[in-house]
Amino acid sequence: DGQVLTSAGAGQPPAFEAVSSDFVKISETSPSAAATWSIDGFVSSTYKHYKIYVFNLRCADNSNWINARLNVSNSAITSSDYAYTYHSAFSGSDSYESGNTQAYFRWERTSTGSDKSGCHELFLYDAISTANWKAFTQLGFSNSGTDIHTLVGGGQLQNTSALTGITLYSVGGGNITAGTVQVYGLVAG
Repeated sequence: DGQVLTSAGAGQPPAFEAVSSDFVKISETSPSAAATWSIDGFVSSTYKHYKIYVFNLRCADNSNWINARLNVSNSAITSSDYAYTYHSAFSGSDSYESGNTQAYFRWERTSTGSDKSGCHELFLYDAISTANWKAFTQLGFSNSGTDIHTLVGGGQLQNTSALTGITLYSVGGGNITAGTVQVYGLVAG
């Protein structure tokens, strides 16, 4: 019935208690096909950090990039305030990329194949603080139609404004045609 057996201490009988978790699922959505997806409005004072999962992501552009931007006041920050670095590997090759003063950060390579989708995890640290630049780490996998591609990296938005969400967009301009987005919050402690 959703309870666990816990110890009440030495010499005390065990007790049944409700299971608790510091990670709470906030939302799940499958946006309609569009060149830009904005997932917004999930940030609140209840949670300090956020984990965003995007899976089964496909795009109308084969072997192109999907990039990301963080949102402030429900709008993507498009200024050159992003600094990121990542390591990527694909089909027997690997590379490092970094960007300072960019207007985006890399998300993943794309595929039009219905059986070739991407999966990505983004961790946003201290999203509502107005004292620090916004840091993030990321981990992703995709199939660009010709290559298996992995990405591990992180960076920051050099801006102290409280975040409200994230925007994904197709670099080639083709629609992001499929995918599911789940957002989890880590309870502020």
